[in-house]
Amino acid sequence: MILNSTLNGETKATIRFKAHLNDDQIKRYISSMLSKQLIKERHDNQNLSPHYQITEKGSRYLQIYQEGQFFHLLPELVINETDRNGLVNNHQMKM
Repeated sequence: MILNSTLNGETKATIRFKAHLNDDQIKRYISSMLSKQLIKERHDNQNLSPHYQITEKGSRYLQIYQEGQFFHLLPELVINETDRNGLVNNHQMKM
């Protein structure tokens, strides 16, 4: 939802409103997404508040997420199942 909010460049307040987050949450998420280069901060002379815009990397991530392929971003998944005899079977899936 946050990345969707930055498609057209929005202020922190607008993103917070659209994503239904409080001030502490939006600060953490914005900081994290900036450090991961999913969004970038823009400044212009007309607005005092910075605007946040999705980056190319953020667009690719959003596309993968929307297509339901986000599991490919994980290295592997280990699933433990117990059979009828109480034995644990480990299933390892490469992602």
